[in-house]
Amino acid sequence: MTAFQDTPQSKAKNNALAGLLERNRAKRVLKGATIDGLIAGHLKEGRVFAALGDAVAELERAGAGYESYARVARCEMIVGLATRAQRSWREALRFKETAQAHTGIGTLHFQQGETAEAITAFQKALSLDAKNLEALESLSAAYLYLEQPAEARSYADTALQLDDERLESRLCRARAEIALGNPDRAEADITFVRSRRYKENEVRLLEVDLLIHGKEFESAMFLAAQLCERHPESRDCLDAFRRAYSAFDESDRRADLADFLDGLDHFTPLSKPRDRSESDATEAVDVIIPVHNAWHAVKECIASLKATSGARLGRVVLVNDASDEDTRERLVALSKSDERIVFVETPRQSGFSRALALGVKESSATAFVALNSDTIVTKGWLDKLHAALRSAPETAMVGPLSNNAGWQNYGAVLGRAGGFAGLQTPSAPCRADISKEISEAEQGALVPLQILHGFCVLVDREAYDALGGVDQDLFPEGYGEFQDLSIRMRTAGHELLAVTDCVVFHERGASLSPARRAALSLAGRKSLYSRYSALNYLCLEMVSVRAPALEQKRKMLRRVLRAWGIDAGT
Repeated sequence: MTAFQDTPQSKAKNNALAGLLERNRAKRVLKGATIDGLIAGHLKEGRVFAALGDAVAELERAGAGYESYARVARCEMIVGLATRAQRSWREALRFKETAQAHTGIGTLHFQQGETAEAITAFQKALSLDAKNLEALESLSAAYLYLEQPAEARSYADTALQLDDERLESRLCRARAEIALGNPDRAEADITFVRSRRYKENEVRLLEVDLLIHGKEFESAMFLAAQLCERHPESRDCLDAFRRAYSAFDESDRRADLADFLDGLDHFTPLSKPRDRSESDATEAVDVIIPVHNAWHAVKECIASLKATSGARLGRVVLVNDASDEDTRERLVALSKSDERIVFVETPRQSGFSRALALGVKESSATAFVALNSDTIVTKGWLDKLHAALRSAPETAMVGPLSNNAGWQNYGAVLGRAGGFAGLQTPSAPCRADISKEISEAEQGALVPLQILHGFCVLVDREAYDALGGVDQDLFPEGYGEFQDLSIRMRTAGHELLAVTDCVVFHERGASLSPARRAALSLAGRKSLYSRYSALNYLCLEMVSVRAPALEQKRKMLRRVLRAWGIDAGT
């Protein structure tokens, strides 16, 4: 038998479950009621742990066997104990090989992103029972995930030939038909499922695609934006909006898109890209770096600052935001070793925005850089950003290109699995090649944008103070604070620029776990939707994502990126 080990997440559930299972060991099935009836009653009332407790108690009472293990496995799947459920299904298979067990194992593989293993299990289930509807539907969903809609449609068709009331099969077939360019065929299934009020949000997502195919782009964007506001955690909703916007932008109705954007709140037309000019050689710029642990990244960031910033660099304000003692001591030592480095700290862990605000108070410079601690700056970066900031009186904020900066990426912007794409920080030789290639393309280097990414932003202090700076209350830990400030800057008549002959590399989230970063990103998106509406904010975001001048820059860089084996997008 394969040995399984519970994940940290499932261990927490196991601990909570232990006491409940202990209490259930003495439980007896009520007279006249079956164990399956009891479990069904628990599930109907949402008492999933009670259902699992009864299933385990029955396993101990009746002894090992297929039905006992299968009953436990089904409950474990509902509770979310994937590792335990897979183990229970495999125990069940020791007694009897069934399509049900292989379908359960396949479902667990699919939930864990193991699509190939899932398909193998589902196909094994069909070899045992060619009419197993759950396996057929699961295979259809798996092939949709693999972007093989013809195979997905075939399995859904087979399921519907056996039972034309299967709503999940109709949804799968509708998705496949849309992907195959057959919206008229999809509409019949969508109408059928809608009439049954089944998975209404998924049906609305399919309706977005129908509207796109009908070139009703405005309606598609409105519907997708509504779904994003109701379900900000849903990547599917966000992807639907991006599909609708992109299709509008690529259609023969681009003039209508421009009119649509002009009618939105907070949207202001952008000027054309322009060349960078030289700037005042005497103005010093302070760099403010909030720090929470991740000393290895901070050390590399400071080393790159010292090596590349030149005479433009004023003071470096390190804001310790409740780092561990080792990191704090190293930050203090840094400040003592260089008179340009200033150490301040928050009284308690406060988050990026509040730490940044403390650093801004410490600075008296007329311009400052808000810089993430997990960045590596490059030769001439500060002079280039400064020249851009002082290129026009209305310019208030500027930012560079990067490997991890959303719409300011020099590579792919949107990932294949949804969300923004990101690249690992390249090796030093690769960074040198990319920086050289970017630096040589000076023509039209200053690209106006609606919003700037907050990983590295040079800010005019007077404009910043006039608007009250970043919103520490709505975005205390960052993740959305500079998008919000960007919109307020643009509304006040200021200009924002991406400086496309400048690159700053970004590790992204070095001091945060992926789960914490995802939670903060979601919280920031919710706040942006709340303040501006999903429609307004997402349009501003997509205008930046699809900025023609940035896309042209990415095309110019594909040669050097591909030479280093880096995904350059399409």
